[in-house]
Amino acid sequence: MNYFKTNNPYKKWKNKAQKFELNFHINNEWRPSEDFENHSRLLFNFFGFKEDSFTSKNILDLGAGSKLRTKYFKGSKIFVIEPLADEFIKNIEWCDLMDAEKVYSIASEEIVAELVNNIDYIFCINVLDHCYDLDKIIYNCNKYLKINGSACLSFDIHEEDVDDGHPIHIEKTMFENILTENGFETSKIITGLPDEDTDSYGHGDAITYFVKKIKDL
Repeated sequence: MNYFKTNNPYKKWKNKAQKFELNFHINNEWRPSEDFENHSRLLFNFFGFKEDSFTSKNILDLGAGSKLRTKYFKGSKIFVIEPLADEFIKNIEWCDLMDAEKVYSIASEEIVAELVNNIDYIFCINVLDHCYDLDKIIYNCNKYLKINGSACLSFDIHEEDVDDGHPIHIEKTMFENILTENGFETSKIITGLPDEDTDSYGHGDAITYFVKKIKDL
């Protein structure tokens, strides 16, 4: 895509965004509080999930950050891909990523061979506009999911990359084309968030795609 070729988002992601994210999480006061857990419960309920929705299933928390929202789900095996996982575990006392079944400290654009065709459901919350190559990530999602597996992809739509933490912006039509090209069917779209005071994760307007893998790539 021309946007990615002309704006070199990888360089911005590597040199600026990752430093921005590490500093943000180290100094974050919300995630170690009860408010974060309560908000995760509120968010998943808003999306239509219950604590037992994925009992005995494999969940991939893609871009998990420093604290696991997906611990909300009981009886699930949680796998984590988070590029700053090693730094979070090393530098943040309250980081709980090690509670997951396995943690991969790599970019979402890289592939983890042992997860291919092994995941029942992917959660990717407030992540995609913080990355550098949407095509690779959605392609990888297809590879990870079992046939008929599904994903919840939630992020902010904004017209431009607004700061060092957002190497790219995502346009709705562009994203929907990427989903189709990578073997996904959209079953539902939700706009906004359940919060009383905002409909954004931070920049723009939140949108959530619920998608199903309909073919292998």
